[in-house]
Amino acid sequence: MTLKADFHIHSCLSPCALLTMSPKKIIEVARDLGLNAIAITDHNSSKNNIALKNLFEKYKDFYCLFGMELTVSEEFHTLCLFDNLEAALKFDDMIYNSLPYVKNVPEKMGSQVIVDENDYVVGEVDKYLGIASNYSFEAVYRIVNSLSGVCIPSHIERDFYGVLYQLGYLPPLSYVACEVSYNAFKNASLKTGKTSFKSHDVYIEKIKTSENYISSSDSHNPDDIGRIYLEIEVNKFSLEEIKNSFSKQNYEIILRKF
Repeated sequence: MTLKADFHIHSCLSPCALLTMSPKKIIEVARDLGLNAIAITDHNSSKNNIALKNLFEKYKDFYCLFGMELTVSEEFHTLCLFDNLEAALKFDDMIYNSLPYVKNVPEKMGSQVIVDENDYVVGEVDKYLGIASNYSFEAVYRIVNSLSGVCIPSHIERDFYGVLYQLGYLPPLSYVACEVSYNAFKNASLKTGKTSFKSHDVYIEKIKTSENYISSSDSHNPDDIGRIYLEIEVNKFSLEEIKNSFSKQNYEIILRKF
């Protein structure tokens, strides 16, 4: 089967995302675009994945991973993905307890809204989520793997919250994949006219690596969902199958929107 997947989407729980980005709206837009697999990856929180699970179970042939985009103590972002909601929520508890207490002020910092599957607000997160946790990247990598998840450094080439900007190198760990931003593929497409990319069609000048590159939309508003997505060949939907497809480079990166 072919997954058409966008695994980096922010909901209304992220302080930098629009309030219209409810899990229900995200699924509606994704399905309208022909996507059949998504992940909600809010900054430092997985709490809107509860609504996501309640929603996607109603649809046939639509799949979800449960995630978070974590800011590690070194001040760069990494995607943490699970195919088990319980593992994602256990990780969520660990991360929330590790965040310094900076009270969120919605008028200044942005709203951090928890909603249910019907778009009703059921709570707000008190701590500001746009701040680094106390966990180092290597600690997070070990924890996520112990919970049968996968850790994928986000937009590694970007000049803010990217690992190469913050550290100057990619820590020597065993990666399933590393994410490259939408803009890197958009700019490559403008030069080459390509809309379908393989893993190494975008060269990252700052490092020499054999890592597999992937990309997803990193959308904070409905219009950007699926602007770039993955077509992944799997036998069935599972995180293990997705990891195997990444390792075999059995996927393409599709640029949909300029």
